[in-house]
Amino acid sequence: MIEQSGISPQEVQDEIDPKLKNEIAEIVQKIKDIAYDSVGECIYRGEAELNPRVSSGLYRQYNNELKDKPELKDSQHRMVEKFKVYLSNFSNQTDFDILSQLQHYGGYTNLIDFTSDMHIALYFACYKKFNEYGRVIVLKTDNDRDYQVKKPSAGMERILPQKSVFVESDNGYINKKLYEVVTIPGYLKELILQELSSYNGISHESIYNDIHGFIEYPNIQPYYIEFEKVNEQIAARKKEQEDKQKNNDNLVKDEQVIKAEIIEDIKSYEIVKKLNPKFPTVYQKIIYLYWELGKYETCIEVCKEALQQKEKPELFYHTKGVVYFGMDEYQKSIECISKAIEINPNRPVFYYDRCLSYIQNLVSLQINNDEIQDDNAEIINEVKDKIKRDITELDRKFSYKSRSYIMQIDSYINNEKLNLPDDIVNYIDHLKGK
Repeated sequence: MIEQSGISPQEVQDEIDPKLKNEIAEIVQKIKDIAYDSVGECIYRGEAELNPRVSSGLYRQYNNELKDKPELKDSQHRMVEKFKVYLSNFSNQTDFDILSQLQHYGGYTNLIDFTSDMHIALYFACYKKFNEYGRVIVLKTDNDRDYQVKKPSAGMERILPQKSVFVESDNGYINKKLYEVVTIPGYLKELILQELSSYNGISHESIYNDIHGFIEYPNIQPYYIEFEKVNEQIAARKKEQEDKQKNNDNLVKDEQVIKAEIIEDIKSYEIVKKLNPKFPTVYQKIIYLYWELGKYETCIEVCKEALQQKEKPELFYHTKGVVYFGMDEYQKSIECISKAIEINPNRPVFYYDRCLSYIQNLVSLQINNDEIQDDNAEIINEVKDKIKRDITELDRKFSYKSRSYIMQIDSYINNEKLNLPDDIVNYIDHLKGK
């Protein structure tokens, strides 16, 4: 079955490999160790990508556009004066308070965001760019420094929940010798966000707990409101059908009525897709509905469209592979799922589904192999080795789930009445008995 995104945090939590949990724990411990070894206080900054420097937004803006940079201090002062004219009710505030407000709402200032809480820094290191490395900067404030550490007024929005601290340097960046970096692999980011939400209460809602955060929150964007509307309609129909079955109302929907409903659902999801073409979940919903209609070629086209958006590409390579499997095009299925594994090698279902494709590929080779030629025998042996490799990888990398997947592979072989070579059958039996 096509794997759908949008599963609940608890369901995803069950899927986390203990090895990945240990990896997360090691990252957290590394940050703590750096702070512990510091003589004075440490402050932290999370960045969702590996930037060349820890720098201010104002510095980056000039750095991107100009080779000869103007005096940042002068540029910032001019900006504050313009702000006072533009919003006269802020004229009694200090320049620093005005800069703090500008910084928190995305203005270009020479302030660099830090926090006194390492977990909040972890959130900012992980909250986007899930296919790229992020990093946590640990800045020791006891160092000989060419920067100032400034604490904003406590009454300002977002300051308390983000435990904000600002660093300002005249040249717009911090010397690399003054801080240490802990990198976060992209494949751990979503798992870390789950951990932070479950155990530390840190999420978008807690970090951006103001009207601006609410406006920026994806769940109140028009595309998401429309998305929820379609989901609710589908859920209501499903519940209505279940209630009728419970009440022994033998009202089976006509096949044409079901098809018409699915087509209407697809049209509704297409509206969502137009509102936000980079929303991966809606592509998955559309693919699943076309799958229900048996329109496999259309599923492939929607996968291709989703891949062009470059959002969660491993998800759509995998889905494309699953569709090809349903079309009995096993070699194409293997190629697609292999691409998914290249991008994210930490999803057990990828290895499981590729293994099934290899098994079916082997069966096809055997059926077409009336007269075994040396070349064909070599291909068969190669496929057998790949089946063993994927089963071994499941057992080695995902020991917490491996027995379940290996039992499913065994059940699939038996249910499909597949005639496999003895060495493959014996290898599966061996792992089942472990």
